[in-house]
Amino acid sequence: FDVIMTKSFNVEALYLDRGHKKFGDEGGLMSARLIEDFFVLQFGNLLTLSLNSNCISDESGVAIGAALKNNKVLQTLLLNDNQIGDDGAWEIGQSLAKNTSLLRLDLSKNYVQNRGGVRIGEVLRDENRSLRWFNISFNLMSDKVVPLYREVIRKNKKLNTFTFEGNQ
Repeated sequence: FDVIMTKSFNVEALYLDRGHKKFGDEGGLMSARLIEDFFVLQFGNLLTLSLNSNCISDESGVAIGAALKNNKVLQTLLLNDNQIGDDGAWEIGQSLAKNTSLLRLDLSKNYVQNRGGVRIGEVLRDENRSLRWFNISFNLMSDKVVPLYREVIRKNKKLNTFTFEGNQ
């Protein structure tokens, strides 16, 4: 990551999908720092960040969510197949209330339950109109959040693709 944190770094897409070589919390927290420092200081033009299959925990999800609040560049964030739970999802939802650059967000195959799912849904229903593609499939949300996401689909006409399958 040190090489990424230089002013000479200028790339539009960074894929750190690890598969069997997961970097876990340390990498997740460093990724949050990358999002926050890199974008706040505008060292480059990173549009896509993929952190799929990295064992990123709920704690790192919170840090990534907090970092997104000040983001003005990132358009795609892929966090599929990690360990982000309600606290991380809640903070990501909070960031979506302020963030206007993010167009695609993948939180599928995590541990998001009703609390985090509801916060994201409320923001997508009432505040965020920039997100175009959202996947929250195969998490741990119950049928209680389905009416909220029906409202999201009805009210948020900017959200073109929404995937919710495989929740409990």
